[in-house]
Amino acid sequence: MNLNQAKYRSKYYYDQHINIQHFREGQMVMLLKEPRANKFSEEYSRPYEIMHVDHAGKSVVLLRNGTERKVHIDKIKPSYAQKPTKLMDDNTDKNENDGMELRSSQAIP
Repeated sequence: MNLNQAKYRSKYYYDQHINIQHFREGQMVMLLKEPRANKFSEEYSRPYEIMHVDHAGKSVVLLRNGTERKVHIDKIKPSYAQKPTKLMDDNTDKNENDGMELRSSQAIP
């Protein structure tokens, strides 16, 4: 077996187990923390929002707190967190029903 045959055989085995991920702009993702402090530290950081996807270069531009960061697609994974819709006003009382309706004090049968 020559070198070219070994190269194609190796590529064939690699391609069988590859997991291609597709991301789109506006999607929330988690970013891999590198290097990890120890084996008990969190592996991924809080959700980022994808601002731009470069499929040719396999990179994405992430945004959090107004800061942009360009990373490789292999360093992120999908997040199931929702995008924040609106911030709370500083004037509102945070204990005021917490956005939930209270039931009237009727006796429960």
